[in-house]
Amino acid sequence: MQPIKILVIDDDLDDIYFYREAFEKKLRFDFSFYQDAQLALDMLQKMSPQQVPDLILCDLNMPLFNGFEILSRVKTFEHLDETCFIICSNSTLPSDRQKAKSLGADAYFVKPLTFNQYAELIEEIIITCGFEHRLVFDKPLTSIKHRVRVMLVEDNEDERIFMKEGFAQTGLYEIIGEAENGKEMLEFLNDPEILPELIVSDLNMPVKDGYEVISDIKSNKTLSDISVVILTTAPLVSYAERCKKMGACAYFTKPETFLDYPAFAKAIYPDILHCVQKKN
Repeated sequence: MQPIKILVIDDDLDDIYFYREAFEKKLRFDFSFYQDAQLALDMLQKMSPQQVPDLILCDLNMPLFNGFEILSRVKTFEHLDETCFIICSNSTLPSDRQKAKSLGADAYFVKPLTFNQYAELIEEIIITCGFEHRLVFDKPLTSIKHRVRVMLVEDNEDERIFMKEGFAQTGLYEIIGEAENGKEMLEFLNDPEILPELIVSDLNMPVKDGYEVISDIKSNKTLSDISVVILTTAPLVSYAERCKKMGACAYFTKPETFLDYPAFAKAIYPDILHCVQKKN
């Protein structure tokens, strides 16, 4: 049985975490989320039939676009006609519930206050969307043994946004910083609240490129234990060998499209974990 594809649009990471944990008790699923409403809409509009979510859980009050505006836009996307759309909000106003229904939401739920209440909410969502036949009652809760603290270095702002969302969506990484180039990276690392375990860097950048990122990290006694991974569109053996000789832990070719970053980040996690654990 195929896992249910769940997409959460919510600017509150705590709520996203509770949704994920509660669903794990009940279903086999693929879980993704967006805190940025505009990015979520852009991604939804471009999705292929294979990527379309079975369920969208959307917050109501968010910056830029609220849940009603997102719902209205989603209802214009024909490829999402079969997607179950639910708004979850802290608002208890009957008018908000009525507006959600009038715009085509499958349901409107008030957000819970405790984790146990989240579990109850998930049961209501499963029934609302008709997922009862896909329940897995004895599925144990899974836990991620290690979330890798990552800093991203990429000069393309659009790609950096997709990288950040893609790595974060896996639940395997904690993004603690980002920079446009090696110079900005060093400025950030000069006085961070906490150091990353891993630098994920583009190779070709202005000011300071990926080679300089490796050199600057590995020549600094304070930073030298941070693992460096290079991402590039140029899968040349000579480039990879040079990076590894300079001290990079790994060298990967970037995914073909920005939409592939979640799957890419998940696929390289075993290698990333190996890089980080070698330092511990």
